[in-house]
Amino acid sequence: MKKMYITVKAQNELRQNVSNGIHKYISKSCFINSHRKVKDNYFYDIGISFPDIIIDRNSEPILKYISLTSIFNIKAKKVSSGYSIEIPDRNKVHKEFINKKANLVKLAENTLLINIGDKLIKLSKVQNGLNPIKEIIYNLYDVGEIPVKEIYKRKSKEKGQKYIEFLLSLNYISIEKDKIFPGNQLAKFDLLRSSLKNIDAVLIEILKRGHQYLKENLNIYALTPYLELANSYYLKSYFAEKLLNMNANDIEKHYSEMYRRYTKKPIYQINSNLLEMDEVEIIQKEKDGYIGHDDIFTQFQEDFSTPYFQ
Repeated sequence: MKKMYITVKAQNELRQNVSNGIHKYISKSCFINSHRKVKDNYFYDIGISFPDIIIDRNSEPILKYISLTSIFNIKAKKVSSGYSIEIPDRNKVHKEFINKKANLVKLAENTLLINIGDKLIKLSKVQNGLNPIKEIIYNLYDVGEIPVKEIYKRKSKEKGQKYIEFLLSLNYISIEKDKIFPGNQLAKFDLLRSSLKNIDAVLIEILKRGHQYLKENLNIYALTPYLELANSYYLKSYFAEKLLNMNANDIEKHYSEMYRRYTKKPIYQINSNLLEMDEVEIIQKEKDGYIGHDDIFTQFQEDFSTPYFQ
């Protein structure tokens, strides 16, 4: 649908006509979040609410309405006959709504990672996925320098360069005369030469600061299933305002919806990942399903900043 225009004669009719217009041409789920006046024109911030049905094995399904603000703007332009209200293209609004939902999930994911990074790093698959980075850190503390060409031998030159750029961007390494040296960020860790008991502290910070780069540029996906499944549980618990009791199928259902997975993962794989997370105390296995940990949930509630929901 193309843009629509509504003409309003009186200023005091603007808000109601904007509300009527977005309900008619966009969706009845739209709402006016705020407005401001710039010279003779008015600008309205429009949000969209959507229903979210949350599963809890200890109760009936929970219905929440999540309201996302700033999906699009409406401009009421002053014209000779009154005000001209421009209603945007519905398809563009829908795309922005989908992006906003995805950003909400990513924001929750980043918040959760800060809280459970020390637990995720204990998973053997995550440790294995970070091996190339661990090898660089190990050698910098033991030897003090690594020739750049040695990194290219471990990986292709293109892939090796990405690892180098990644660690440079986080200030974990520096380069001088084609050699890699420890960067300023490594100096704050209490690691002794040939004694790397605290290497996990370095890796945890790398995960927290660079997990998107690890996934999108270095194709290191070891962290992804655990973080996304944990987020699928804790974000829904956040909306429900309590720790939920869900089985592997329930969590998979929320996971597929939140991350728009069109190919369903085998449930045994989901359950296996959940059992691994039980071992490192991210989630707890119960007789008929899983439940979260109070300390993780409480911290997540405190730290997560989300648009208004009811």
